[in-house]
Amino acid sequence: MKKIFLLFLFIITTVNVFAQVGIGEVNYFNESSKKNKQKDIDRLKTKKTIFVLPDIYSIKEYDEILSGTWKINQYEVITTQEFYNNITKYKITSNAIAQFYGYSLITKHQDISRSDTEHIFFVLRLYLIDDINVKKKETVYEQTYLSTAFFTLDYPQLSKEKIVKLLDAKPKHLYNYKLGYLKNYFQKINNDLVNNSNFNCFDEFKNKEKLKELKTKKLVFTDEIVRKNLSVTGNLDNREEDDLLSKYEFDNEVISIDELNKRILNNEEFYYFTYSQINAKKILTITNSKTGEVIYNYMNRMSFNIKRKDFKQISNEISKS
Repeated sequence: MKKIFLLFLFIITTVNVFAQVGIGEVNYFNESSKKNKQKDIDRLKTKKTIFVLPDIYSIKEYDEILSGTWKINQYEVITTQEFYNNITKYKITSNAIAQFYGYSLITKHQDISRSDTEHIFFVLRLYLIDDINVKKKETVYEQTYLSTAFFTLDYPQLSKEKIVKLLDAKPKHLYNYKLGYLKNYFQKINNDLVNNSNFNCFDEFKNKEKLKELKTKKLVFTDEIVRKNLSVTGNLDNREEDDLLSKYEFDNEVISIDELNKRILNNEEFYYFTYSQINAKKILTITNSKTGEVIYNYMNRMSFNIKRKDFKQISNEISKS
């Protein structure tokens, strides 16, 4: 039996990259992503999407990245506080909602000797509102989910600040909640919805033609990935960059996470490596900075942090392409 606890009710006080993007209705536990129905995509095109986003960035900053990427329908950006203060205004059947929020799922085990397992998620979900049923004590919304982007907690930062419970977590504690990354996420979601393409972030995916380009082009890494331990089991101790990159056999460049996002926002084109930790699932991704296209995606279960063998595996895939 699973119990769902909503971490944010009004203002979210909280994704290398990456939010890992799943197109369709995503099931984390089954590692599946159900393809969207064409009729739901057609419905989306007739609605306005309300982006409900935390105020770590201004509405103007969000609009600057959405204006060049979100083409499937009209949109409006509002803060989380505005949304919850006026929920009956925005959460209506004529709107679609793209909402950032956090929650946890508690899995209770039948074996009483085992402790309950808590799974923590920070997501940006796009959904349609199918119907609204007003009851005496609550309003029930029937919804169709079209995409989910998962964000990664900066665990060492949380440890440093001694945040044990995440009820007061802020987007600054999410490793990948930055404008450049968000731009690529929005591109990926928009383009796949326009084409009604399914993408499961828990699947292995390789675009061999694009990976072949990395035989002669630089792959960009962030120093946060190659020098720090970023996983839930990690700490803030620096590692030797060469220790990891020695297993990557092709040309590469290491820059700061801020520089990477700046270059994405400047519309530069390059490939960059991203790492996500969604609970016990580690996802490795290579993305085109200009288009948001994912050319490599690989997941390991019960695996934490980047290891040399991960870079060796990517090198092998490039060599075979």
